[in-house]
Amino acid sequence: RDLCVGEYFTLEGHPEISSHAAEERDFTVTALQVTAQNNLPKALAARVERLFARNRWMRKDADGAHDAQLRQELAGHVAEGSSRMHIQFTAVRRGVPIVPAYDPRTDLPQPQMQSAIVVGPEGEEVHCDEMGRVKIRFPGTRAQD
Repeated sequence: RDLCVGEYFTLEGHPEISSHAAEERDFTVTALQVTAQNNLPKALAARVERLFARNRWMRKDADGAHDAQLRQELAGHVAEGSSRMHIQFTAVRRGVPIVPAYDPRTDLPQPQMQSAIVVGPEGEEVHCDEMGRVKIRFPGTRAQD
């Protein structure tokens, strides 16, 4: 229960990984899912589950699908009396750089249409400097700027 995303741990007692070098046994937690069952009486627990289902307080996978299979497995363990909590995590070796997913189609801001007013000295229709540029002012800014 003390496991947190971003922390690292040393894996010990694994048949294969325990034989690796010390730095290869350290792992960083990148994702953590905790599913817990309350300890209410069964009649009341069923009502609470229905209430949560109505409020859509169910965890969703990355794909957006409900984790019905995981909840059914947990319910089976609870019915057996073997478990009231299920913790699932994803980890990478500590030496592996963690880089967030990047998609320029969604991560870069999309350019939007903007409007501005061409400004210049009094009496001139359009004033250009020696390089052919015009001075503009965006709506909402002060004229003296």
